[in-house]
Amino acid sequence: MERESPDMFVGGSEIDATLELESLLRHTCAILTKITSYTSVATPPRPSDTLLSQVFLTPVGDNRLLVALLLSTGQVENRLLTAVVEQPTTDILALGNALNAWLSGKSLETIKSASFNNAEASAPPDFSPTLRAVCINIAQAVRHVVSEMADEHHVLLEGATEIFKQPEFRDAGKTETVLGALQRGALMFQSVGRSRTQVTVVIGAENRVAAMHECSVVTAPYYVGTRLRGTIGVVGPTRMNYDRAVPAVNFFASTLSNTLTYLNA
Repeated sequence: MERESPDMFVGGSEIDATLELESLLRHTCAILTKITSYTSVATPPRPSDTLLSQVFLTPVGDNRLLVALLLSTGQVENRLLTAVVEQPTTDILALGNALNAWLSGKSLETIKSASFNNAEASAPPDFSPTLRAVCINIAQAVRHVVSEMADEHHVLLEGATEIFKQPEFRDAGKTETVLGALQRGALMFQSVGRSRTQVTVVIGAENRVAAMHECSVVTAPYYVGTRLRGTIGVVGPTRMNYDRAVPAVNFFASTLSNTLTYLNA
């Protein structure tokens, strides 16, 4: 998950936060809630499906280095490393090239389990001992960041107050149970496996999560190109207006897929 930072730069250009994946998902969910009047949910891409597209290094003075990781989802993760030995610009470029040769195109799960202390993952032989040590340290820092992201199985939730408007959920304890199930991600990660190609409707006790037995869930997968990236949907009472919810979820999943595919072209 992207952490907001005033130093959000890649290659010297400011990144427009509205293009970040999470912002796009939240915006899409907010519109979906407005149209359906139901709580909307979305799962960000699962780590096993996400690739590291490129590593960018930018010196920021005082022996600090900004490391920006561009993911295949379009998401950018930034970290500011301190106590890095100051290097000339040519060395920074060489470090970036070496890191991209190691890491670009690999999944987050692969990077998470990688080791950068053995001969197979050693720095280029023409690097000086000092530069070699810096390179390995940065690679380890990248692995640490990736490990943090790979452990984040969260669900984006918009329009939670819509649940309170339904007669079935006026009991505060019942509503808290439903919201807790949604926020823990149990519902969405179980639903995502049901269908990779079309809208799925799970009604009441059909849901394997007991807390959701008084709810209906309508979900659809979204893609980047042909790659499944996650799921978007709505949650409401079992008497929800399916004639409205199903086409709305299908439309927004399709629109999200087209947008992400275009941004990653």
